[in-house]
Amino acid sequence: MVWARFDDDWDDRPEILALTAQGHRAYVASILYVARFTTDGHLPAAALKTRDARAAAELVKRGLWEPTEAGWYAPLWREHVPSRADLEKARNANAERVRRHRKGGP
Repeated sequence: MVWARFDDDWDDRPEILALTAQGHRAYVASILYVARFTTDGHLPAAALKTRDARAAAELVKRGLWEPTEAGWYAPLWREHVPSRADLEKARNANAERVRRHRKGGP
């Protein structure tokens, strides 16, 4: 399971303060989607729960999403979620640590 992280002052950023409730909800949902499915910031249009075109337009206007052919891209995703490569590296290192431990090694 991957966690999405939001700094305690994240809500005070000008681009976030300017969002409507729907835009705020859509942005948080998009970051949770990126975390859950390790998409490295890519958001397929069909996968998002929000179908509100106004919220999507708002997020694009504020620079929080960029339109793509398949949906959107959240350029600030790395502030909240580790990349797929970083996760794989950590998982492999943990698996190796567990393997060594089970063998009785250091």
